[in-house]
Order: sequence, then structure tokens, then C-alpha cells
Amino acid sequence: MSEDIVLAISKRRELLMVLAGCLALLVSLVIFGVAHNAFGRNLHGEVYCANGKVTGVYVEASRLSRVGGLEVQSGFAHWQSGPEQNAATFNYWLKYGGTYSIHFGCMPLDGVPGGWGTDNRTPVSNDDDPQWWCDNPANTRPPAVIVTVCRSN
Repeated sequence: MSEDIVLAISKRRELLMVLAGCLALLVSLVIFGVAHNAFGRNLHGEVYCANGKVTGVYVEASRLSRVGGLEVQSGFAHWQSGPEQNAATFNYWLKYGGTYSIHFGCMPLDGVPGGWGTDNRTPVSNDDDPQWWCDNPANTRPPAVIVTVCRSN
């Protein structure tokens, strides 16, 4: 066999080894990303105010991804009150996955629309379908916002 053919076969083997290594790395990254919600996750949950109605739902991401200095992961969820105004369902796409906490407002039933009488905060969670109950005090109106900590149902 000529020296040129041996050299060509050797280079082809090296190229195949590099490609196999790249493929193994890519597969590992995809598996790691899926296992750690690196490609985003859909949150669908419920929040409950013990006293009053839900007035807003905000998702605060633990993994604060930034673009140009701005935090792009956290934001207000799409939410809808149920037949009981003290309950609401919400949906939120957590773009980069990870853990999060929920902040949601509660206002007395006769309170000003859109205001947060209490800022109810959940512990950090990793649940895709959370349910949170807050024992917010009755008759709390803005601007005297009270922060309460919630528990999962």
C-alpha cells in the first residue's frame, strides 16, 4: 500500500473519531438540558387568597437569565379568576427552566380593582402544576401592602 493511501485512511479515521466525539457531546448536552429543564417549562397552577380576590400573578425565576443587562425570565403570568374570586388559575412559560417562586396579589372583595392589598409569596418551587394557598389578612388595602408567605396545597 502506498504511503499516500495509508495517510488518507489515517486522516479519515481521525475525522470520524472527532465527529463521534462531537456527536456524543451533543447527545449528552441534550439529555442534560431535558433533565434540568434547560429548554424551558410550562407552569400551570392555581393560587388562592383566604381573604379576598386574586388581583395578579407574577413568576419570579431563580435562574435570572439576562439579555443586555435586562432580566428576561421573570414576568406576569396569564391568569383567570375562577367562579370563586379568591381562586385563579395561571399559565407561564419559564423560558430557561429552573426553579421559581410565585408572587400574587390579594385584595378585599370590595377593594380597588388591580391593586395588591397583600403581596403573597411562595417558597422556591420546582413543581410544574403548583397550588398555593395564602392566609392573607382581611381588609388590607393599598398602599399598605403586607407581604405574606404561602403554603402549597
